[in-house]
Amino acid sequence: MKKIFLLAILIIATSQLLFAQNSIAKLKYEEAEEAYSLNNFELVLNKIKEVEILLKSTNPKLLHLKILALDQLVKQPAFKNDPELVAELLKDGALYLKKYVNLESNEEKYREVFIISETKEYKDGELLYKKAQSGDSTAQLNMAKYYESKKRFDPAIEWYEKMAFKGSIDAMYQLGFIYQLQKKDFINSVKWHEMAAAKGSKKSMVRLGETYQFGFQITPINIDKAIDWFKKAAELKSIEAMSKLGDIIIKGKRTEINGNTALEWFSKALLIKPENREDTFDLCGVYIRIIDLYYTGKALEKNYTKAEEYAKKGIQFISSENSLNANNYTAVFLSDLGDIYKAGGFGIKQDYIKAFNYYTESANKWKARPIIALGEMYQNGLGIKKDKQKAQEISNKAITYFTPRADKGNVYSIEQLVEIYEKGIGVKKDPALAKEWKAKAEAQKVKETNQ
Repeated sequence: MKKIFLLAILIIATSQLLFAQNSIAKLKYEEAEEAYSLNNFELVLNKIKEVEILLKSTNPKLLHLKILALDQLVKQPAFKNDPELVAELLKDGALYLKKYVNLESNEEKYREVFIISETKEYKDGELLYKKAQSGDSTAQLNMAKYYESKKRFDPAIEWYEKMAFKGSIDAMYQLGFIYQLQKKDFINSVKWHEMAAAKGSKKSMVRLGETYQFGFQITPINIDKAIDWFKKAAELKSIEAMSKLGDIIIKGKRTEINGNTALEWFSKALLIKPENREDTFDLCGVYIRIIDLYYTGKALEKNYTKAEEYAKKGIQFISSENSLNANNYTAVFLSDLGDIYKAGGFGIKQDYIKAFNYYTESANKWKARPIIALGEMYQNGLGIKKDKQKAQEISNKAITYFTPRADKGNVYSIEQLVEIYEKGIGVKKDPALAKEWKAKAEAQKVKETNQ
């Protein structure tokens, strides 16, 4: 009798618990429906998961809403055709179509799920996910790149790690890169870059060099170690490493400034054929640095003939590379030629007409580059008839372009504003404002030097 009584109590308690769980499940399902009406599809999926845990099962209503939410979620920009979500969507769709084929009064919803399940893009995504899960390296790489392109770095890391543990050097490098720039986790960044560098990755050697050059949180600045890493990469013909070695020497950050040694590294870089787009950009940067060495005379004796020579070589180089950024780099080289002929001397005869023509040609490629110089030439009638209205028009455009960039700490933009207000190009001279901007430029340079 006592056992029967206890069993009855247990049944009643269990029934009450099930009733309570069902009540909570019903409320959470209503929350899921509300979230769907508000286009919050991630929340819909979270609520449905909670309901399924409470009920320890699913049902036609739950599964249908889940399929609709997944279908909408993978149409959103951040989740566009996400292979993993698509695979889940098609798995649930197949379950629904199999389990509820004979459900009464369900024809409309059944047809809806069928149409979603037949979407071609979803089939492609599901195939990619299944291949990646089976260990296909190409599919895993595509999965990792997909998540990285969507700035969803945690799943990107998971897929890159699968490849890295199989020995992929590119995956190790990419992990180091993501941890460094996106996650700001320099311990893991160094770990993965060291693993890649040990296997011969010159890109990871360069990133390790930067770590010691700038001292990213966990690593004290050590220029000697930075140079060692850059030299290791340079031995493997890394254009970027050679460029950085030259930069360290020119800027004299805890090293002796030596223009000839910097020029040696830059010259070595110019002998290397670019393997990819990044190499092309790095080589353009090398040409710009050599031009600057000869033009400014900060680390080498001024030689405008040499500066002109390398500016023209730079134009010839970028025009032969069919680069997407060819116009921008060509504009820089043309602007440099304008500067050389506007200044004159050191082997070049001053020629305002040539300077004006070079600046104009540069502006046709990239208007922002020579804009201040053109304004000054119109204002003072150098190589062109004096036109103060044109100078003012150019100056206003320049101020509009450079001010927001200067506010973000861009030193080049700040220096352009200093020149406008110091010389009064198209505007009234304002020494106080020029001084204010100049102080910001110096502060930014100090900040960058100490990084």
